[in-house]
Amino acid sequence: MNPDLKARWTTKLRSGEYLQGKGALRQRAEERDLFCCLGVLCEIAVDEGAVHRSEKPGAIGWHYSYDEEGGVLPIGLEEWSGISFDDRQDLMNMNDAHGKTFSEIADWVDANL
Repeated sequence: MNPDLKARWTTKLRSGEYLQGKGALRQRAEERDLFCCLGVLCEIAVDEGAVHRSEKPGAIGWHYSYDEEGGVLPIGLEEWSGISFDDRQDLMNMNDAHGKTFSEIADWVDANL
């Protein structure tokens, strides 16, 4: 992973700016946006023009997608970010299944990517 991208991502994960959610890259419910750790990375990619974000009303709140993906990191962003399929799976599991905080995930990113 590009060291500059990694530093920006882990800084955002640790910033407290993003509320952590599960099961989607980004979702809005009750006037709050919730992000998966990979959703935070997607927001960086949007800022850099590497991916297109769309949003539309869903059954509960708003539904967001990045290059038409709402639940997993788009393939194009795996290549753009340098995150492998296995790394993506590990990050999704840490965020969704194991309840790791964004700070704990950022520590893992620093040590492993």
